[in-house]
Amino acid sequence: MCGCNISEARLIPVPPKDGSLVSDFLPLLILLTQLPACVNEYRQRNMPEDVIRDNLRHFKDGISIVKARTGTPGIDQTYFNWLVKFIKGTIFHRYGFNFEARELPKNIYVLQNRTNGSLVPVLKDTLIHQSGNILGNAGCTDTENSFITVFNESETEYTAHPSNNGLIEANLKVFNKDQYKLILKPGDHVLSVHIPRGANISRQQVIQSFKSGFNDAIKYYPDFSFIAIYCHSWLLDPNLEKLMNPNANIPQFGKLFTRCPAKSAGTEVFSFIFQRKMPLTDLPENTSLERAVKEHYINGKFVLAYTGIILPSHL
Repeated sequence: MCGCNISEARLIPVPPKDGSLVSDFLPLLILLTQLPACVNEYRQRNMPEDVIRDNLRHFKDGISIVKARTGTPGIDQTYFNWLVKFIKGTIFHRYGFNFEARELPKNIYVLQNRTNGSLVPVLKDTLIHQSGNILGNAGCTDTENSFITVFNESETEYTAHPSNNGLIEANLKVFNKDQYKLILKPGDHVLSVHIPRGANISRQQVIQSFKSGFNDAIKYYPDFSFIAIYCHSWLLDPNLEKLMNPNANIPQFGKLFTRCPAKSAGTEVFSFIFQRKMPLTDLPENTSLERAVKEHYINGKFVLAYTGIILPSHL
């Protein structure tokens, strides 16, 4: 349905921010030319006017966020790519979260146990570090004992390297089709959840917001056949349970998802917790989370992004 002519906008080379108005705000001007088409797209999807207004606030908020991160207002490449999602009309803000209609990435498959409903994520043709994370991620660069994941299907079974609590097992496992079924494959429609900085991620709030967001997405995007809720975030790192009280909101948020590793530079956490880049020793320690993450990185460790899946029926 999208009538916007900016589908390849991510390929536009955004000039580096240099403190000048031309450089720092040119990316925003490019996006603003598409706002009428953007609003029309949302209205064609029968999205309420108050939701459309909330969506458009991201353009103003983006300037403030970039200023907090870089020291000067404007729109950088990262936030330009983020705002393109709104221009294309594939994302909406509601219930404290951002919900995006998208397809499952090309290497992810998900099996489900026919008896208890549990999920088993599988990554196909992906280089894995001996730790079970993705080779090349922060802290996972040595190639010793690394391997490439397999996902094969026959008439009676699946053969795969399954994910267990976010990490890929080195040993192949057989999943009989009388016990497991394939419920998600690359290209299937999922509702991707993006968590704004400062969002309320208490368990009850998340469950209610996700249920409502999923129901709204079905109404707004009838051209999508949503199967699951999808998330890619550092908030899903299982190691956060060791850095924080395991009963705190962040670890409990992660436990709502069935997780597998994702590509991660190990820097995603900084823009949300500390906002501005600075030497590790200069990072603030105003909260227990700031102190824990700072110490974690000073000790040469990382917080990595993970992929998470939830079936709406499991909420």
